Amino acid sequence: MRRTRNPYVKPDETVRKIMHAAFPAFSGKQVEIRPHAGKMNLTGYWDEGSKQEFAFVRLPDLKAASIPTQSPYDPPIAGLKDYQMVPGVLVVEWTYVRGKRMTPRIHVHPDNMNQIALPAPKIELTFIQAIVLFMSRHYISSARFPEF
Repeated sequence: MRRTRNPYVKPDETVRKIMHAAFPAFSGKQVEIRPHAGKMNLTGYWDEGSKQEFAFVRLPDLKAASIPTQSPYDPPIAGLKDYQMVPGVLVVEWTYVRGKRMTPRIHVHPDNMNQIALPAPKIELTFIQAIVLFMSRHYISSARFPEF
């Protein structure tokens, strides 16, 4: 099975609104959009210089609710260890690694992927790149086996 890469996108207006609803201090240049249909562990606490922060964002009205930090000394919140993704609710994750903020992730249920209006990446090829792609297309064998 091939692993697909998660798209890092420059936040357009919709993605920026989602990020500001979840984390008002967001001023980043890119966001990772990740489709997720299974269960997630939403317990975030400091562990050797790393921490995960989570927030729920309801899609229709972009109302957000942050998830409190869970340390070993806090009373556990039921359902955070095995939260099942549901349509209409996004999970926004922002991680610290060794004290530095990483690229935030928006976990989206697959049924809602089109509703957050992902911008298409703008790819502009140079003249040389276009020639290389055009010429290499003619040298690709048509007798290939499908990749798995």
